[in-house]
Amino acid sequence: MSAVADVLERLPARCGQIFCMNRFEGLKYAEIAEKLQISVKTVEADMSRALKEFRKALKEK
Repeated sequence: MSAVADVLERLPARCGQIFCMNRFEGLKYAEIAEKLQISVKTVEADMSRALKEFRKALKEK
């Protein structure tokens, strides 16, 4: 399993979904918020959590 898939698996479902929508689909935070019917602040918080997990995983390797 790749390191990215491993981290995504550890994240809460919505957090991983938001990360994928932003990084792999190229959607902006506002677009993600609209699609998921959540606030932009929630998108920002979930992206922050996801990026923190990725940084942590990189330090471990």
